Amino acid sequence: CSTIPYNGLHIENERSIQAKLKQERNILSSDISKENVLNLKQKLASANKKISNLEKDKSSPVKSFFYSDPDKQSFIQSKMDSMNIPYVETEHGFDAQECYVEQIRQWEKEFKSSSKSFREKIIADIDRLLVQCNDVEELYKKLQAEGYKIKLGKYVSVKPPMAERYIRLKSLGEEYNERALQNRIQHCMNFENNFNVLHNEVIEDIVVVFLVSLIILIRFADCNAYIKYCIVCIEVSLFL
Repeated sequence: CSTIPYNGLHIENERSIQAKLKQERNILSSDISKENVLNLKQKLASANKKISNLEKDKSSPVKSFFYSDPDKQSFIQSKMDSMNIPYVETEHGFDAQECYVEQIRQWEKEFKSSSKSFREKIIADIDRLLVQCNDVEELYKKLQAEGYKIKLGKYVSVKPPMAERYIRLKSLGEEYNERALQNRIQHCMNFENNFNVLHNEVIEDIVVVFLVSLIILIRFADCNAYIKYCIVCIEVSLFL
């Protein structure tokens, strides 16, 4: 039968060994050794092929992927994260090597548009917590305290409790990117400070009007000594 040279040894081909193993109940140690050597050779060939493919993948060009549906993009990126596939996020998608195109296209087919409930929940929670914060870092901490997972980077993403994938904040609308959130927090703080100042001024005006009105009413009424004493006290307090 034909032989295959390997490191100075002549090994029976795989078919011969398989046939012999089927025919004989007792397998000779020499046959086992030959089979092991053949298996090692096959594993080596498979490993070399994988290395060659990896080298080819490593040098493959970069392709840009664009998505109008942010949920679809988040779904695909979560799959890529789970497979440790590298990518670079862009304004409306991401860049990845062409060797992953087939897998990415398969994930695109698997994607099913989810309900908007998670997106609505994020918006509602941010709007509720935002007025309690001094900056976006505090907002992220409050979201984490409510079970959210935060992924920081060029584009901040959050994953609500029970959700399967992250959602970019900027995909929720122009009022929910990081800069807009910080501006909204600052606006709320300014509004609160201005409101407190205005509130105090209004209260002071109300007190003054009340006291003046009280003085006028008392002056046009029959006054006894006690009431006159009260008038003097009120008049003095107005000028303190």
